[in-house]
Amino acid sequence: MSLKDRGIKKWQGFFMPEHVTELGVMHAELDHVAKPIIDEHQQAEFDARIAYAMEFNLALKISIWQAGSITEIVGRSHYVDHVHQKIRLVTLDGASAYVEMAEVVGVELA
Repeated sequence: MSLKDRGIKKWQGFFMPEHVTELGVMHAELDHVAKPIIDEHQQAEFDARIAYAMEFNLALKISIWQAGSITEIVGRSHYVDHVHQKIRLVTLDGASAYVEMAEVVGVELA
């Protein structure tokens, strides 16, 4: 007499749907990064790097904090709008991107 082996099906109903959603929420909370505090010295350093890169047409790697995660954009700074506190970048593929200065947590020359 042989057993009816259902293979992977026997493990499909192991978790209840409520547990799966809670695990997803917990996983999202673990990936959440608190926004770093940028002091005046760091902000002045970021501004100097952006101005230097703009003057010599160098590429920048800007780290941005958005919704609990840090993303990076690589491109050349095209224009800095001090009134609206935005930086206009031209990415390496030719697209333009606007970055708010309040979201910037790191600036490096690429």
